[in-house]
Amino acid sequence: MVRSTDGDRARSPLLRPADLPWVFVGGAAGAWSRYGVSVAVREFSSADPLWATMIVNLVGTLVLAAFLVRDPGRRSRLTAGVGFLGSFTTFSAFAVDALQAGFGRGALYVILSVGLGWIAVQVGGRT
Repeated sequence: MVRSTDGDRARSPLLRPADLPWVFVGGAAGAWSRYGVSVAVREFSSADPLWATMIVNLVGTLVLAAFLVRDPGRRSRLTAGVGFLGSFTTFSAFAVDALQAGFGRGALYVILSVGLGWIAVQVGGRT
């Protein structure tokens, strides 16, 4: 939190009401995109549904790392980074998928997701 010169607490620059529509638009697009990937995986392949979550999380991680290295402006960061990529990627589905997969398969899924996510950050951060 930023303090003003008279000691009162000032609003955080992340809480500006004018920024919310940018986050909302990006978030709606990201959520629809994630849904599209999950439908495509179910419709066009016999792959395990766990792959849809892993794909969106890895792609989102790679893109976010590459995006942030370029130091985008505030509106781009809010729309694409916080909004789109924040809703495109999903920790909650990752956690539920891992739990529902059972111990062995779930552990492998977590290890692969985290390991490949780390690689995605390394690759994305270098582009």
